[in-house]
This record gives sequence, C-alpha cells and structure tokens, in this order.
Amino acid sequence: MRENNPCMNSDKGTKTENENVILNLKSNLFSLLMLCVFLLFHFEGKSQLSLETLISNAKENNKTLIAANRYYEAEVIQAKTGNTPENPEVEYAYLWGTPEQIGERVDFAVTQSFDFPTAYTSRSKLSKINREQANLRLQTTEQEVIVRARKAWFNAVYLNQVKLLLGQRLQNAELIAQAFQRLYDEGEANQLQLNQAQLKATALSNEMNRLKAEIVANNAEISWLNGGQAFVVADTTFPASANLVLDTLLKLYQTGPRNAAFQGEVIRMEQLKDVAFNQKLPKLKAGYYQETILGTQLKGIVAGISIPLWADAHAVKAAKAGVVFAQTDAMRFWEQQKIQLTQMFERWLMLKAQVDEMDKLLDNSNNNSLLLKALERGEISLTQYYYESDFYFQNQFELFDMKRELYLLETELMRASY
Repeated sequence: MRENNPCMNSDKGTKTENENVILNLKSNLFSLLMLCVFLLFHFEGKSQLSLETLISNAKENNKTLIAANRYYEAEVIQAKTGNTPENPEVEYAYLWGTPEQIGERVDFAVTQSFDFPTAYTSRSKLSKINREQANLRLQTTEQEVIVRARKAWFNAVYLNQVKLLLGQRLQNAELIAQAFQRLYDEGEANQLQLNQAQLKATALSNEMNRLKAEIVANNAEISWLNGGQAFVVADTTFPASANLVLDTLLKLYQTGPRNAAFQGEVIRMEQLKDVAFNQKLPKLKAGYYQETILGTQLKGIVAGISIPLWADAHAVKAAKAGVVFAQTDAMRFWEQQKIQLTQMFERWLMLKAQVDEMDKLLDNSNNNSLLLKALERGEISLTQYYYESDFYFQNQFELFDMKRELYLLETELMRASY
C-alpha cells in the first residue's frame, strides 16, 4: 500500500483550488460577455428612444418649464398694456350766486387727452419686441431643461456601465479573497496576501455603495426633470457620437435664443429711444364744453396742447446710453460664446480621438480573457492575475469616464440646436 505524500496532497489541493477559482472566473467572464452582448443588441435600437422619451416627458412635466410658460403668458399680456389713450374725463360744476339775485351757473365738460399719434405706433412696435424677447427667454429655459435632461440621461448610462463592470470586478475580488482564505487556512498563502485580497474586496464593496448613492442622486435629478415622476434609465450603451463642425455650431449659436436675446435687447433699447422721443412730443386734448348762466346756455368744443419743456427732459439721453450698453453687452456675450465654444470643441475633438483609440485597443486586446487563459495554463499565479486584471478594469473605467465627458461636452456644444 502506497503511503500518501503530504506535499503531493497539498499540491493537488492547491491545483484543485486554483481550478475552482478559474472555473468561477471563467463563468463570471462568460456571464459578463453574454450580458454585454444582450444589452448591446437589446438597447441599441431603444437608447435614443429612451432619451427622446425623457426629453418629451420633461417638456411636458417639468415644473420649471411649466412656470416659465405661465410667466411667458403673463409677459405677453403685460406687453400689450400701456398703449391706449388716457381715460376720458367728465366734469360737472354747479355754482350758486351770492346774493341770490345774480343767479346760478352750471358747467359741464367731457374731454379726452391723448399722446401725439406717432407715440402709439412707437409703443406698438416696442410691445411686439417685448413679446419676442419673452419668447426667447422661454426658449432659453426650455433649452436648459433639455440640456439637463440629456446630461442626466448620459450620466445614467455611464453609471449603469460602471455598475455592470464594477459588479463583475467585485465578484472576482470576492472569489479571489475566498480562495486566498482557503489557501491561508491550508498554509499555502501568507497573511499579507490574504489581507491584500480582503482589503481589495472591501474597497470595491465600498466603491459599489458610493456608486449606488450616485445613482440615487442622478435618479433624483431625472425625477425632478420629469416633474417629480420616476423615470428609470436602463440603457447601458451610448448613441453614436455626432459629427460636429465648428462653423456650423457657431452659426447655430449666433442664431440661437441666447444670442438672439442679446441682439433683441439692442433692438428693444433702440425702440425705447424712439418711444422716449415720441413721448416728448406735445400731448393733445379735445372735448365738449357747456356752460349755463342766467338762463343763457353756451356750448362748444375745447382743445388743448401741452408744451414739452420739462417733463422727460433726459429720457432720450438715457435711452441712447441704454442702446450703447446693450450693443456692448451683446458684443461681449458673443465674443465670450465664441471663445468658450471653440475651447469646448477642441476638447471634444481630443476626447473623441482618445475614446476611439482606447475603444479599439481594448476591443483588440481582450486582456481579461488572455489573462484567464494564462492563469489556466499556470503561466501566471492567482496574485498576478488579480493585479493584471485590475489594470484591465481600470482602463475600462477610464474609457467610461472619457465617454461620459465626451457626451456631456457634445450636449453643451449642441445646446443651440435643441
């Protein structure tokens, strides 16, 4: 009868332990790949629909946008006021004489005051400009809600990607920590190796908890955008990146509501100057007048005109200064927009190139699969696999971070098109 060799048993146990870990890792890797493939095909046609659904819901349900619409309606009504003549005046006077023999006197008058006719035309044009400016403010608010909705959706996709990969990474770390615990119990691993494996699993578990908190916060943002209604984003793939051209973006921004509002303010101030000039013109007054005294009645028309000497003496000068300021402010805003847009575009181009390159490298390398094969053949140890696969995961997370920044930048660049 052959005597059992403890060393051989130990080697056999270690080999079996490694094989079990490898099988579990392979199973996890296969599950991850199958889930990624399923999600890719399942959401590829739906991701854009989900985004458009969120935007559509936000337009309908968002409280800020609802309030902005109500405010716009109020501004439109307000813009129509203040361009009608003054209310007509009716005067009646009864005067009795002393002594009574001199009789009584009765006066009656109906008069209407009104501005110089061109003032009404000028104010009517200003009213139209005010309504257009109110509409531009509403468009700007709507754009802001759409931008926030798109950013929140991209954040949700990013967080779903990270959660998927982090979950796989955590599973691997827990499997390896369990394997090291058994190896330590059998005397095949030291305390330092066990501590490192356990600390890594704990750190990843804490990272998962932080990620879940971030998901909750982003879901709260989406719910707020949707008027307090929950909206679950299950997508894990981004839509295709847009082909942006700087000149096209500059034209969109130049005609967009924000820049148009600054240009509209110049037009509004110029019209205010015209209104101020017309209000300095003489005001007119006309009406009917009747006087009865000592049994005799006199009746006829009354007319008057104001002499523009002191009222609104500096109104035109103030309006001219307002025009200069509005022109300067519009130029400042547009120059600032061009600089910011150009900087964002250059950053977007650089990120797009980096994402494309890293995407290609990670697709071609498939490092995690190669590492698993090397571990299976005994070319690397469990510890080596652990650290090498960690590097692969870190690259994946870095790619996710760059993609999120790319799409957030793209959203800002395309703001004027929403």
